[in-house]
Amino acid sequence: MTGALSDALELIRSLKVQFPDETDDQLISRFLKEREGDQAFKRAVLRDVLNHLLRELGERKPPRPPSSMTGPELKVIRKSLGLTRSGFGQKLGCKGNKNTLSIQIRRFESGARPIPEWIARRAMAIAKKEAH
Repeated sequence: MTGALSDALELIRSLKVQFPDETDDQLISRFLKEREGDQAFKRAVLRDVLNHLLRELGERKPPRPPSSMTGPELKVIRKSLGLTRSGFGQKLGCKGNKNTLSIQIRRFESGARPIPEWIARRAMAIAKKEAH
């Protein structure tokens, strides 16, 4: 949380303590009166709230780092082990029933979902172990 938003929350909390019986609208009016004329502060708070909402909606998510393994590579490992998708999911340590595991692995293999790094590492470790 940024400074402006933290300051705003602190002011609202103190107003709630001073005026516990007031409605939210009354507290907002008091907040605005306290910061009357401080347009830069109001703008900073609104910008922080907007950015927070956009992040919640997924519109400003940081890009996910690329996985070290592709779907086809994961599929080659699974097939070389002679495992079903659900069996491979269990061996990897994924959670869920057989149907859920099968769907999860299918999505990874098809590229519909990026492969988490921990799954890529575990798949490589299993492949190396089984090769020896």
